[in-house]
Amino acid sequence: MRLRLLALLFVALAWLGLSSLAMAAPTAHAAPHASRHLYVGVYLNDVSNFDLKEGQFNADLFLWCKWRGASATPQLDLSNCIVNNQNLLATESDGDWHSARWRVQGTFRGTFPLQMFPFDRQKLTIDVELPADSPDTIAPDLVESGMAHHFSITGWIYEPYFKAGVAAHDYSSDLGSITDEGQPRKPGAVSFVLDLSRPIASYAIKFLIPLAIIVTMAVLALFVQSEEVEVRSAMVVTALLSCVAFHVSQSDSLPDVPYLVVADKFFLWSYALILVTLVVVVAANHFHKEHPERVKRVDRGVAIGVFVFMALGIGSTLWNVSHPAEAAIAAVAPPKPYVSTRNQLVADVLMLPNLDVYDLRAGLLRRGLYTIGAHGEKIPHLVRVVPDFTNEYVRFTPDGGMVVRWPLRPGLRWSDGSAITPEDLAFSVRMTENPDVRNIHIEPGGVVDVSFDGREEQNLEAFDVYPRAALEALYEKKGLDAVTERIKKDPPPGDGPYVLEYFTAHKEAVFRRNPYFAGRTPAIEHLIVKQDKRFPKPEFLAHQVDLLPDLSIKTTTRLEGTPGVATDEGPSNELYLLQPDLSVPALAREDVRHALLMALDRGRIAHILAGRYGIPADSYRLPAGPLLQRYAYDPGRAKAILSKAGVLPLRLTFSCEKVPTGNAYAAACDEIRAELAAVGVETQPVYINGRFNHLYGSGRHGGLLFGERVQSDYTSKFWNFPTQNGFYDVNHPHGLYTSEVMTLYTRFQSTLYPERRALLADRLEQIWSERLPVLPVCYGGQGSACEGDLAGWNPLPDHNFWWNAEDWRFAKSVKP
Repeated sequence: MRLRLLALLFVALAWLGLSSLAMAAPTAHAAPHASRHLYVGVYLNDVSNFDLKEGQFNADLFLWCKWRGASATPQLDLSNCIVNNQNLLATESDGDWHSARWRVQGTFRGTFPLQMFPFDRQKLTIDVELPADSPDTIAPDLVESGMAHHFSITGWIYEPYFKAGVAAHDYSSDLGSITDEGQPRKPGAVSFVLDLSRPIASYAIKFLIPLAIIVTMAVLALFVQSEEVEVRSAMVVTALLSCVAFHVSQSDSLPDVPYLVVADKFFLWSYALILVTLVVVVAANHFHKEHPERVKRVDRGVAIGVFVFMALGIGSTLWNVSHPAEAAIAAVAPPKPYVSTRNQLVADVLMLPNLDVYDLRAGLLRRGLYTIGAHGEKIPHLVRVVPDFTNEYVRFTPDGGMVVRWPLRPGLRWSDGSAITPEDLAFSVRMTENPDVRNIHIEPGGVVDVSFDGREEQNLEAFDVYPRAALEALYEKKGLDAVTERIKKDPPPGDGPYVLEYFTAHKEAVFRRNPYFAGRTPAIEHLIVKQDKRFPKPEFLAHQVDLLPDLSIKTTTRLEGTPGVATDEGPSNELYLLQPDLSVPALAREDVRHALLMALDRGRIAHILAGRYGIPADSYRLPAGPLLQRYAYDPGRAKAILSKAGVLPLRLTFSCEKVPTGNAYAAACDEIRAELAAVGVETQPVYINGRFNHLYGSGRHGGLLFGERVQSDYTSKFWNFPTQNGFYDVNHPHGLYTSEVMTLYTRFQSTLYPERRALLADRLEQIWSERLPVLPVCYGGQGSACEGDLAGWNPLPDHNFWWNAEDWRFAKSVKP
């Protein structure tokens, strides 16, 4: 009985244990990991046994993948490969950034068209594919991908650069899936393509010249006396048999294909020429007794004709092969223009000293190589494709440099009707005077190659493009400063939606529609921008002015709800900050700067400056990163830190812009000084007329300077560098900018992966927030207003105000 009870107890415990294990075990339908964006690269060590007959080649390569997110190594499939050997060599991680690298050896299959043999060009393709059920996305890491300069591909030449593309491999099957039963699978895939071509000179010697000799041997029979029919016919027949044998030997080197290749066509023409020669030989033998002189002239004429025909055929073939026709690039048709009920728009601004204010020149007179869309995407304008490290228009060079290729669109014109040429792009690059630019070269097809000494992300940024004919003489004679001054008031022809009709400084600028604009034809024919310092504008409220592009939040709020008026307001990307003079001993202390920031009620200051759109700032980035050290408003703690540091009472100058009384900026200055005074810091105001970039750049003002700067992911203007000749002197940094920061910034500049840049930006921001080279206060607000019937108007914080002026149109007339 006891044994039975023990057995039952054992069975019960076993059942409970198995049940708990089953409950703890993951199910077959566990949630997949979050989607990751994978960058896949390939480096070819060797290619061998390239066999056109079998349609395959062997390759030895390194395959790698980089990604941000979950550290689990992704599975990659070489979909056109029979893998003989694949070894995971290494995995690496730097925080949330990961990589994995494999060594792969295998046999790859491909499709090799032979219509142009022996002058054909072939593509060796390596297809990398994600598993069908993978939630990840994939993109080629093209600039890091490469190959050895010498392969075991006898008889082929190539440039050691890949072309690549992203595609979904479309399986018309569910591949046996149950969860996606009946649904076709489309896993993400990338293809790395190596272009091969045969050496023309070699095949001319091995193929065309022997064939020409065979035909010539037949033709030479025509120079033998016509009565020697046996000799003449023997020469022609021998040539015919040689041609047949040569044809058979050439065909043996190719797979059986159901079409004629170029070599076949050459042989067919050779057969025809030899046959013509044989016919002439037979006919000459028949007529030479009756008409010996005429037969001789026919022989010579046919021989010369055959030679000429053969020379023209060979010459044209070699020319066409060595100068292949560029694929026709279709001009991109601009979108259909909108219709506007009025042809004139009037805008008022506070000041109009030149065309650079309010981004008038940049927004209306030019669009550049590419434009930035509403969601931050790069939209090609002057170029067919925007260079990126995931396409073939960016290349790394073995010496540590890079080449950025700008492919110009065909048929573009400046606003004066003259053609936009690759020479204009090359001149514009030269005019940037970038010391990292090594070389500028114009390739066939309108591609401008710009070589750089380093590999930095900024090399991919667009540069301003100007017509060489209008500015080259001035640039060569007086330099870049003279060009810069000219284009502010007398700009050359541009590529933007409008062209300048006339301009009077501090009064008016009139723009008219550019008939040669490559984008959508502007619906509004004329834009008139006037200077008027009265706010709010009486003319605007009377519907005599259509647009106010730059208003304070206070004024914009006051206009809200006005009949026939549309307003736009929101936070701006301008960061208000306090710059401490680090040469002042107290301000050189990190704990003192921490205390000063804790002394400020940044929420209150933000509200004073921008109302409900003001945002308290903890960083130079918006939004701030996850690693940021924050300093909450705590005047009691701030005063205790200052007291412990032994710097109280602390007397500093407070430099700020001189503005009218009652201005929001003036009120914010008063509030900051009052809050600093509450913790024992006395400030003496120093009012400065106009902008004070020079003072900010020097950093030597004896105390604190209150100003604003455009926010960014990382820029030296927030590290309180000294300046030299108007530029931040990063070679002589203060103690806050250590070698650790410099190393991180160098990596930030050199990496082209956006995910990697984001991680490095987070780490740089963390160090910055601990050291506080400057004290972030708040982000301001921006406002604008327009006639209520102005459609398409879409001011965005990170965009030029006029970024889509070609889309503006009046939907109805509200003017009296």
